[in-house]
Amino acid sequence: MKALLEILSDGKFHSGEALGKSLGVTRAAVWKKLKSLQSLGLRLDSVPGKGYRVQKGVELLEKQKITKELRSGFADSLEMDFFVTIPSSNDVAMSKARSGIKKNYFCFTEHQSLGRGRRGRTWVSPLGNNLYFSTLWTFYNGIAGLEGLSLAVGLTVVKGLEQLGVQQLALKWPNDVLLAGKKAAGVLLEVMGDPAGECQVIIGIGINIDLPTTSEAEKEINQSIAAVSQYTPNKVTRNKLAAVLIGKLSEMLTIFQQEGFGYFLNDWQNYDAFFEQPVNIIHGQQNIPGVAKGVDVSGGIKVLTADGLVVYKGGEVSLRRRIESYG
Repeated sequence: MKALLEILSDGKFHSGEALGKSLGVTRAAVWKKLKSLQSLGLRLDSVPGKGYRVQKGVELLEKQKITKELRSGFADSLEMDFFVTIPSSNDVAMSKARSGIKKNYFCFTEHQSLGRGRRGRTWVSPLGNNLYFSTLWTFYNGIAGLEGLSLAVGLTVVKGLEQLGVQQLALKWPNDVLLAGKKAAGVLLEVMGDPAGECQVIIGIGINIDLPTTSEAEKEINQSIAAVSQYTPNKVTRNKLAAVLIGKLSEMLTIFQQEGFGYFLNDWQNYDAFFEQPVNIIHGQQNIPGVAKGVDVSGGIKVLTADGLVVYKGGEVSLRRRIESYG
């Protein structure tokens, strides 16, 4: 499948016969492979007499291109894997953690069949359009030392996108990146190891780079979404963004290990999309109205409610903007 994808990545038409010769398979086998790629979300054109092409082509993730963008020697401290399709990059990173890997690890994939977001939600992952990856990092201060980490990761994604010219970025507590008020990226953290000592954190990140249509995806995840390509005058290449985020995440995680979320608190609040806005806190069956007042040093959101100022933690609740009605 990867060899076929590499041929089609140029966006030009290729006949079934030519594809079969290049791959050493029959035209029937080529057709089956093409159908498999389509089922993963790849946009294919089929024109009699011309053959098959990927609409606009596709920029495949390549280790060589990514490492070329990193500072000299830095890639030697990392281990990276690249896949066409896997169930979940977080699951692969978790397997690496169980294997006892010592280097910091990054797993990239063109497609996820079981990509997931916060609170068990689905992350829509069409092949080749976006950026899906996970990183594995070891911390030594126990789970308590990880408070606010998902917020710091979201902030790092914003900084990386800004570096490449993306505009209208904001953050929704605890870990969503917004573009013009719509979700463009999300973060999922999973932890394994000693709750009081050394533990491994798997950080999964999904970023919408170029979505052909948002209506179907919006129905599936039940919220408005945006793509990076809509909010930058320049094309954001997936390999360049991957390299930028590897560098920025590595820098942030090193600082976070020593300083915690407090180091990033003020910067995060500069991007807070809901600060001083009326919100609803969804806690189980409860719907608690209030006004968002930023976050505290633990990464909890401060909400002014009828009972006073209350701090809520990310694992407990969801946040929704409350639309005031008058009349």
